[in-house]
Amino acid sequence: MKKIIIFLILLSIEIFGAIGTSTTKLYERREIVGGRTQNLVITTSRVSLTGLGGINKLSYDFGRLSGDNFKNKQTGYLTESLRIKSLEINSLMGRVDKERKEITGFAGNLDLVVVAIVEVRSDQSLAGLYQSPNLTLNIVGDKNNHDEKIKIDIDLEINVLKSLKVKTSAMDLGVGIQGQKMSSSNGAHGVLEIEGEPNKNLVISYSREVDIKNRSGQGVLKVFITTPNLENIKENDYSGRINANGRSEVSFHGSINDTKDSPPGEYTGELIIKVRYD
Repeated sequence: MKKIIIFLILLSIEIFGAIGTSTTKLYERREIVGGRTQNLVITTSRVSLTGLGGINKLSYDFGRLSGDNFKNKQTGYLTESLRIKSLEINSLMGRVDKERKEITGFAGNLDLVVVAIVEVRSDQSLAGLYQSPNLTLNIVGDKNNHDEKIKIDIDLEINVLKSLKVKTSAMDLGVGIQGQKMSSSNGAHGVLEIEGEPNKNLVISYSREVDIKNRSGQGVLKVFITTPNLENIKENDYSGRINANGRSEVSFHGSINDTKDSPPGEYTGELIIKVRYD
């Protein structure tokens, strides 16, 4: 009788899906006020990578097909005053080696963001909408002895607003008699003239009360400040708006309710006004 020997061979195979991505394009737009040197940090929305089972390491690099400088979307001209200074990846689900351009320490899935630093030079001619150069994030992972590649386009836009310019006219509370109320209606209201980006909202901040002092060094009067054409939005903050011609004018009214105990003389003081884009 022949002996039959049966060998049982168990084959094990693990099949992983291809790398997937939640998006193939990142778009971010920011607004800045021009006229000063600054570094603008832009963090993109999150990108989720899936199908990373069997991959222990990802390599990445950034492509810059047309250099680092932004171009004006209206004229198409490049500017040296807006340029990509650096591009990096951040992730809470993996370890990013920025020197080797590698990502490790993830398990199957990975979320990441791109952080761009844009160098902005002090250039009074900067104004309008600017487009980044052609940027891409390229990610490669070795899977089953085959390179899996992901390409994500990065589109950054920067809207540069005109620097705010302000000019003030002094408030005059007039000439009064001790014991009488006083008001800028009897002299001249203070005026704030603003020049900036057309049709943009503003926040104008000032204190509602300010002290003015007698030039002789004796006596203080409290002036109550109002701006009838502004809306109070929070504590000492008021909303304003630049018109289509890029201008805005705000009238500041002042009143003094009590002068009976104030020594005669000339009183002066300072009202600090802060203006910014909303």
